Amino acid sequence: MDKRSIRKEIIEKRIKMSSEEVNDLSLRICNSILESEEYRNASTILAYMSIRNEVKLDRVIEQALADGKYVYIPKTYGNRRMEFYLYDGEFVSGSFGIKEPKNTEEERCFKKAVIPKEVMQASDEEYPDKKTLIIVPGVAYDSSGHRLGYGGGYYDIYLSDIKGVTSIGVGYSFQLLDDIPVNEFDKSVDKVIAM
Repeated sequence: MDKRSIRKEIIEKRIKMSSEEVNDLSLRICNSILESEEYRNASTILAYMSIRNEVKLDRVIEQALADGKYVYIPKTYGNRRMEFYLYDGEFVSGSFGIKEPKNTEEERCFKKAVIPKEVMQASDEEYPDKKTLIIVPGVAYDSSGHRLGYGGGYYDIYLSDIKGVTSIGVGYSFQLLDDIPVNEFDKSVDKVIAM
């Protein structure tokens, strides 16, 4: 199947899920994230606000804040640009109907506030401790960590621009496929948690 067909089929399945299913599976996925070495080692969590039955990350966000970790939420801009801003619980409705941070002062931006320029440009080998965990939404994944997004390229571009970060893709079991079509612009995630 091509990307468009996979997107259509998976999104239709996800939209048909009951709120009980979404809440139960989201909690189980969040608990798996919280028990992971990637979470324990991270001082900063880049999360997202869910829409249309995506995995809800409320439990991870709440626990990360309680654990004294920094939590950042994305805001999208034109030209497929996305930035993460420090979580404070205040949101506005974004261009896709997704909750986005209301406070977007430059000093609250993840890239500006936390990551030194030399780290942004370093390779994984030069910055191996990976103190930041980004939790990535997607339409589908395969066991190799290939990710099929929504087609906008926001996460692919963001993951291309940032180094020294560990990425976890999250989804439901039907979103984990044997193989998905990818090209040179599609960025994989380091780990997939699907239930």
